[in-house]
Amino acid sequence: MNRRKSSTQAPPERPTKPMLPKASDSVSGEVAPVRQALHESEARRQALLDFALDCIICADAEGKITDFNPAAERTFRVSRPDVLGKDVVQTILPPMSQDRLRREFFTPAVPGGIDVIGNRVETRCRRSDRSEFPAEITVTQIIIKERSTYIVYVRDITARQRAEEMVVRLAAIERIIGIKEASGNITQIAEIIQRVPEKFIVLSGDDAMTLPVIALRIARVTTWGNLSAP
Repeated sequence: MNRRKSSTQAPPERPTKPMLPKASDSVSGEVAPVRQALHESEARRQALLDFALDCIICADAEGKITDFNPAAERTFRVSRPDVLGKDVVQTILPPMSQDRLRREFFTPAVPGGIDVIGNRVETRCRRSDRSEFPAEITVTQIIIKERSTYIVYVRDITARQRAEEMVVRLAAIERIIGIKEASGNITQIAEIIQRVPEKFIVLSGDDAMTLPVIALRIARVTTWGNLSAP
């Protein structure tokens, strides 16, 4: 008895629809470069803070410290975690100048879109151990939508003031007729010229400083290259 072999046929294949990209895939592709750019921007900002020679202190609208770079830690002899959230004026300034500089530097935001306001002053700062030192302070106030943030730059000018005092003492000696100033700091040169006698010669060995120094017009100033001039 012959048996027929049953044969089954596979159903015909249905045409597959092309896979469309998901909306989430498109968004992820757009967000990734933005995140990378933000990460790189933050890395650059942190590098600027970490390797800056001057103290850089950031504060919010209420004057509370939000960042404190390594130079500030060394200068004020206090660690960053110990000052975060504290009042910046009370942290870096002696009591006698706190009220005045708070009014001068840390004023309420003014109406407007985006604005940057900067002020600079020479004063005294106070370390965590209550010792004081002369400093140049620059405060930049950034206003965005009536909300202020502050960036405080502090430079210890102890060495500069000592150098100026030394020049003044040398100028008082009859046999010394001049000095060579080599800091390259036009502000320091101007202050020295103002404090020494008119006939006392201030020399600058920095060629790039020649024209700015001459432009002061407040003393006889020359460079080493001009010493042979009649």
